Amino acid sequence: MIRYMRNQEIIENETLNCAQKIAGNFCETYGLLPNDAIRMARALGGGLRAGEACGALVGGLLVVGLKYGTGSEDTPEARALCDRKAAEFSIRFRELNGHITCRALLGIDTSVGNNRQTAADMGLFREICPNVILKTVQLLEELGYGNEK
Repeated sequence: MIRYMRNQEIIENETLNCAQKIAGNFCETYGLLPNDAIRMARALGGGLRAGEACGALVGGLLVVGLKYGTGSEDTPEARALCDRKAAEFSIRFRELNGHITCRALLGIDTSVGNNRQTAADMGLFREICPNVILKTVQLLEELGYGNEK
């Protein structure tokens, strides 16, 4: 919870989506400036803008990649480690939240018609998303992300 409190300004910024809040919260530990992480994650919110994978999940996977990600020169073992860590995070995210898709978590597909506005009018983004974000931050901390300084 320490990192969450330290970056509360990012977490509470209502102009940022879930992916931006998670990536922006952990990026500096891995050498990425918050503004760069926030810009990079912009297109990933709203379930990848299609009601699919929750932005908090995707932001968390970006953090996994920042810690364990590999390039073409890395070993198969290093790539496999990143894959295992990503799977572990995704499984735990589902266990904590019951679902991994934005549409299932919100109970409405925000990519269809005026549903995004309907969800906003219903207060779903204020009611559901902050809890998912908090649980994601706590899960990442529990799994050892953000502690490398």
